[in-house]
Amino acid sequence: MIWEQNVRIVVMLANLYEKGKSKCALYWPEEIGQAQSYQRVSVSVVEVIHKGNYIIRHMTIEEINSTYVSDQHLITQYHFIAWPDHGVPHTTTGLVRYMKEVQENQTQLQNELQTTVPTVVHCSAGAGRTGTFIGFDYLMKELNETGSIDVFKAVVGMREQRMEMVQTIEQYIFMHKLLAEIVAFSETDLQFEQLHEKVGQQKRYQHASEMSKEFNDLSILFGESTTSQVKIDNPAKVYYTSPEGSPGSQRNGIYKVESYNPADHLMIGDEPTSDGMEAFFRVLLLENTVFIVQVDQQMQATIWPNQHDTMAQYGGISLQFIDETINEDIKVTRIYVVNEEQQQKRQIFLFEFNFWTNLETPTDDYNMIHFLSMIESYHSVTNECSMLFLSRTGFSKSVLLCAAWNLMSRYRAESMVDVFRTVKDITDSLPDVPLSLDQYKACYSFIATYTNPSQE
Repeated sequence: MIWEQNVRIVVMLANLYEKGKSKCALYWPEEIGQAQSYQRVSVSVVEVIHKGNYIIRHMTIEEINSTYVSDQHLITQYHFIAWPDHGVPHTTTGLVRYMKEVQENQTQLQNELQTTVPTVVHCSAGAGRTGTFIGFDYLMKELNETGSIDVFKAVVGMREQRMEMVQTIEQYIFMHKLLAEIVAFSETDLQFEQLHEKVGQQKRYQHASEMSKEFNDLSILFGESTTSQVKIDNPAKVYYTSPEGSPGSQRNGIYKVESYNPADHLMIGDEPTSDGMEAFFRVLLLENTVFIVQVDQQMQATIWPNQHDTMAQYGGISLQFIDETINEDIKVTRIYVVNEEQQQKRQIFLFEFNFWTNLETPTDDYNMIHFLSMIESYHSVTNECSMLFLSRTGFSKSVLLCAAWNLMSRYRAESMVDVFRTVKDITDSLPDVPLSLDQYKACYSFIATYTNPSQE
């Protein structure tokens, strides 16, 4: 079909395996440069590019054993890897960037070939995720052409052609959210030169800047999201189940937040209460937590064992001190968290710092760059990154640190920066928008320093 219909773009919205079940057969070779034959068709992968929530594979396809002269077709597969079956992505940004790249490629191919080029879209069943994507694509184009859209009419039209297109209420609401953001927000994705021009403008015109408008948009977006008449559980909340199997209440205010790299699992949480210690450490084991960043210095020192008190016990959970190292203003403590009943034992790295105490924003971007780079060095050794930012004074510093981590990750991969959507995606998972305007501006200052450390 791909060959016969001259398809040049394939949109894949499922993973090969989801929740232990096979969802899609592997229809391309796993190694770059390797050819794989599928009866009369040969497929080769030329290049693979990773961009956060999606992967781009450039492939060639050609007929084999044909009686006619066969040429190669170049196929681009866009594989979105962060969309659960029957659900929606946790945040919008990855899919917005993904859609933009697909549409730009469609336009480029049509200009080059001087003809309409079909695009194949698939997930597993070809209904829920596929219908949501096609609806989003169609409505974005309708919005650009007419200035108005009708989501209900678009979904009905798709269902007249294929049953169950857009399967769930969550997917239907998600389409509205995607489109509302497209209408409400301006383009905030920046290249290096644009970033530094924007930061320079902020320094020159303190009271009238794009940053202030973006920050106001964050607050407006949160206000609108809380007025929905349809209540959906926040998938970012971490719940805990007791050893006996009875569901427990939400513990310790721990939230999973968006990370640029799908292999990074970031969480933001409150310091546990004295009667919630055991539940807190069970959550750490459940989430395979490797790194804990203690965001402020007012934490209860008695939570953690140390070189003087090397053991701590919280119900069925024991903590064992291993060692600690101190590098300037940063202390790293290694601790074992042990659940003997379930034979679980995990090494956790606890990071504490003194360069950012009672102030709202860091006094020096270089200190934060050094701190996050140190965590990355441990990450490269452990090959794991499930990280919890822990505080007892609110989430604002934790959000700033998470944003800095994600901004660094994306700039290294794509040489692009989007402070607005980076912060938005993190705060989408939280019960409120905790950053101040100065802290939002500090995100710009941080990534500007990171991308050009020689500039004062």
